[in-house]
Amino acid sequence: MHLAYLPYPPPEEVERRALALAVLDAVLSPEWEDRCFSFDRGWSAGTRMASARNGSGDEAFMLFSQGECIFKEFLHEVPQRLLVSEVRATAGAADQMPLLEEFLAEPAFSMQLLTELGWYTPRARHWVVMSSAGAPTEDSLFRLLFQGDGPQYAAWASDLFERPVREDVVELVFQGVPLTPFLVQGLNPDADWHSVHAEAAEMGYPVQTT
Repeated sequence: MHLAYLPYPPPEEVERRALALAVLDAVLSPEWEDRCFSFDRGWSAGTRMASARNGSGDEAFMLFSQGECIFKEFLHEVPQRLLVSEVRATAGAADQMPLLEEFLAEPAFSMQLLTELGWYTPRARHWVVMSSAGAPTEDSLFRLLFQGDGPQYAAWASDLFERPVREDVVELVFQGVPLTPFLVQGLNPDADWHSVHAEAAEMGYPVQTT
């Protein structure tokens, strides 16, 4: 087991990216099962959830609440796994996190499949990341969340969805510019505005109302 303190952006910025990535996937892929990123602003009272999956068995989940954040990732090609008992022992000694037990006890997060787990608390003001030996960060589903930008997502999405994706429009979504029919058409001419509008609004992303 490896323990590291990493200079990731603060949770507020990561959450904005998570929301933007989910909205972009919703525009580019009408079919939910073909998307990688999703976002649920009503996961539980005061808690938002972001998730990612690549269709090959890798998955990731992240919770945000009151300035705290905790995430997990499973990479199926990494044979070694973290144990929940290791997480409880290490995280409990390092930081007191009300969000931790909720996260570890959630059946949807498949905690028996665990390659990496990390957290951030406002008190500590840094990210602590536990990972199993040999976990390849270059394969991480969180790369776009923690380090990505518009051009990186555009290149990634162009490859995934097998169509050109405009960097300039992607960057507008990363900046939180409200969705309009014109912006959506700039990303995907085949997208249905009413469906995208409804999904984005449900996620909490700003949309044109008139």
